Amino acid sequence: VGYKRIERSVARWKAAAIKSVSGNDHLDDSEIIAQLVERYKRTLVTKRNLDNMASGVPDSSVPVMSEGAVGAHVSISALDGDTAGIIIKQQARRIDELERANASLLDKLNKAIPSPTVDN
Repeated sequence: VGYKRIERSVARWKAAAIKSVSGNDHLDDSEIIAQLVERYKRTLVTKRNLDNMASGVPDSSVPVMSEGAVGAHVSISALDGDTAGIIIKQQARRIDELERANASLLDKLNKAIPSPTVDN
């Protein structure tokens, strides 16, 4: 990868980050930096919470139902709004996948086993 490609990529990423924070508002550099720092902090907290949950760090824990995690526990104190939202979205997506798979299997089963006809 050439230097110019790296330079242009960084410029694009920087412009995208500034646009994502400022939107249509005209903020000065210090306000943009402050907002980016806050976003970064929230992202780090969310990542740390998810990492703690994945590693099974116990702390006033409650059971969590997730794919492949039998008896897993999540710390109540580790859940912030962003983390809870991520978990809910992931579980909703997984439930939808399972419901579709279930409907497909029921359809295949109904096609494989003909329903009995009633003779009068």
